[in-house]
Amino acid sequence: EPDAVRAPTGPAGGATLTIVITPEVEMSWGKRAAQCAHAGQWAWMKSDPDQVASWDAAGRPIQIVHASPELWRAINDADPPPPVMIHDGGYTEIPAGTRTAVALWR
Repeated sequence: EPDAVRAPTGPAGGATLTIVITPEVEMSWGKRAAQCAHAGQWAWMKSDPDQVASWDAAGRPIQIVHASPELWRAINDADPPPPVMIHDGGYTEIPAGTRTAVALWR
C-alpha cells in the first residue's frame, strides 16, 4: 500500500484524531490496540479544550495509520514534533522506551 494511502489526511489542526503506529517493532494486534488507546487518551487529555470541542462536534473521528518506515521517520522528525508521543513501559512485548505511536490532529 503506498504512503499516500497511509499518510494522515486532511489539513493540520482539523477535527480528526490521527494515530500513527510504528513500523519499527513487531507487536501483537492487542498491543497495537493498547498503544492506540494510550495515544488517543493522551491526545484528549493534553489538547486545547477548543480542539476537543471541535472533535466532539465532528463526531470524534479517529484515523489509525500503519506507517511505512519513511512516513514514521518523517512524522517523528517533524518540526514541531507530534503533540503526543507514546513510549512503551517495557512490561510485555517490547523494550522499555520504544516509541510505539504518535497522535496528531488532522
